[in-house]
Amino acid sequence: MENNNNELGIVTNILGKNIVLIKVDSVDKSSCKHCQSRIICKPNLNEDAHYIKATNSANSKIGDKVKIIKKKDLMLKISFLQYGFPLIGFLFGMFVSYFLNWTIFNIPLELIHFIFAIVGVGFGGYIGRLYANYLSKNPEKYFEIIKN
Repeated sequence: MENNNNELGIVTNILGKNIVLIKVDSVDKSSCKHCQSRIICKPNLNEDAHYIKATNSANSKIGDKVKIIKKKDLMLKISFLQYGFPLIGFLFGMFVSYFLNWTIFNIPLELIHFIFAIVGVGFGGYIGRLYANYLSKNPEKYFEIIKN
């Protein structure tokens, strides 16, 4: 379960049933720019540190130094958000235009299919972004801590 992408932090607050607030003091803030998990944790890169909620699987107390790890299914969900939703939108737009079989002026049907598919990509990306915002409201479901 060891991963190089783990961040270190200090427990600053216990929020309730097995959930803690952790202050993450990343040495290199540029690492957040390349992390796929930023969709869920939403770091503020203008501040010296940011806070994240996580599951307290280590029974840590306030002031404990901990390591934050991503749960197993997080990368799969994020990959589906980034690639799956737009792909489904592309296919949906393509099939909708195929079944409508519209002729607009003298534009070739293939171009109309492509335009609908591109609109579908945009729509799929928008739905994926809405779902990412929904997931980011409960980051403790996707991160947990272990003692450092």
